[in-house]
Amino acid sequence: MSHRMFRLAVVLVAATGLLIAWQIAGAQEKEIKTSELPKVVVDAVKKAFPKAEIVKAGTEAAEMVVYEASLNENGQKRELAVTEKGDILEIETVVAEKDLPKPVAKALAKAAEGGKVQVIEKIEYVAEIKVVKLKKPEIAYEAKIQKDGKTLEVKWDAKGKLLVKEEDAEAEGEEN
Repeated sequence: MSHRMFRLAVVLVAATGLLIAWQIAGAQEKEIKTSELPKVVVDAVKKAFPKAEIVKAGTEAAEMVVYEASLNENGQKRELAVTEKGDILEIETVVAEKDLPKPVAKALAKAAEGGKVQVIEKIEYVAEIKVVKLKKPEIAYEAKIQKDGKTLEVKWDAKGKLLVKEEDAEAEGEEN
């Protein structure tokens, strides 16, 4: 998982439902000690993942403070974006290519042809930018692909529909 996982920015609304990407341009990110997370944020993370250990934390300011929590639960790495009020916005989990839905795996194979997939993440959007809890998490899949000397970041919905393709995405260190 990247060091700068949660970026709040553009809200994407898919015709079939809410599929949101958090990437507000110019958002300020800052790493903080896990002990500096507000209790309400820690409580929200622990309620969602009671056996997980918070191994890294940060803030991202964009009209509101959003805390980032990097988790390790029995070897499973996750990153959460949590508001200062304790609302979880999104959950990113590293997944294996073999665990992708067939339409997403097919779309990934096509996008990565001739390149190398660096990381694949399942993204659960739990709340909108207004911090309105969704009745059911929306799922998207994101992959970083090294191809022709460039890094691509590609995102699909669970049916394999392309949502975002960023060429020359910022090269970031991965923690796999």
